[in-house]
Amino acid sequence: MQIIKRDGSRQEFNKQKIARVVHSAGLSQEESHVLANKIEEWIKKQASENKKVNSLEIKDQVSKLLKQENEYAWGLYSWYENIKSKN
Repeated sequence: MQIIKRDGSRQEFNKQKIARVVHSAGLSQEESHVLANKIEEWIKKQASENKKVNSLEIKDQVSKLLKQENEYAWGLYSWYENIKSKN
């Protein structure tokens, strides 16, 4: 599955990146893989509806699911994404 990056380039979706980031934010290894799988399923659903998915939409979806799963981890993830976007 291809996603569209901020600069317009395309990249193959890598759910391990999602799992690594949310694990770093505070989810357990198992919770991280479950959330990454949910993101992958969401992207597949979008693709089945002929929708192109960009990296910002993925970040929004990760944030939404993470907030439902673990508010503390969501706070760390949001802080990290905010700092990263300023650089």
